[in-house]
Amino acid sequence: MVRAQKTGDLDVWLMALGRVDLPAGILQATSEADKAAVAKFYPDGKIPATLNVMLVKGRDYIALVDTGAPETVERLLAALKQAGVEPGQVTHVIVTHGHFDHIGGMLRDGKPVFPSAKILIHQREFDFWMNNANQSKAPEMLREGFALFQKTIAGYQGRCEKLSLGGDKEILPGLVLIPAFGHTPGHVAVLAGADGKKLFFWGDLLHAMKLQREMPHISPVFDLDPVEAAKIRKALLGRAKKEGWQTSGIHVPGPFSWPL
Repeated sequence: MVRAQKTGDLDVWLMALGRVDLPAGILQATSEADKAAVAKFYPDGKIPATLNVMLVKGRDYIALVDTGAPETVERLLAALKQAGVEPGQVTHVIVTHGHFDHIGGMLRDGKPVFPSAKILIHQREFDFWMNNANQSKAPEMLREGFALFQKTIAGYQGRCEKLSLGGDKEILPGLVLIPAFGHTPGHVAVLAGADGKKLFFWGDLLHAMKLQREMPHISPVFDLDPVEAAKIRKALLGRAKKEGWQTSGIHVPGPFSWPL
């Protein structure tokens, strides 16, 4: 499913590459109140979600924010076609972080899907996944991701730009990267739009939107630093609400955007 919208002078498409409901057990609810909240929000034990990516067309660029999982490459290409974009027209791929369901659509049969694209990634994220010493310390569910990340980066040799930012940074006209560390060391979110209406695409800042919007202190098991992730989540959700941004992300129900 592809949903188009106008954000300032940018054309934006939110693309759902498939439904991927998450088990409510991923939420680290420790207190009785938190456990009760999880049960209330997700009584069947499932968190409704899809696997989304975002496409942004500016005056002089076409940027893709994340690319889905290895098994969703064909759906990604079909979604791009619906938006009238060929893979060779994509000028930038912005990687929110290095998990397999975010970089998995960058290679197809071992070859780059986007032959003309520059890859933009935070330096801290790049360093984490390229250092094999981190593999043995990472949770077991993440360890296979190191090989995929390194193979993917090798496929885009010479076209990977590592960004160092401690605060907001406009990387393309109308596109701002916002640090959202905690989920991974260099996880970032993307703010699209000029003055007026803006869309805050939060990457993996939230996995259980319905609950975490109200209880941002609850982190999923996927957050490498759950304390830092919760702190950043609370701050960025508060900022988005204050600024009146529309919001969306990778693991939200459908390719839609919502006010907070």
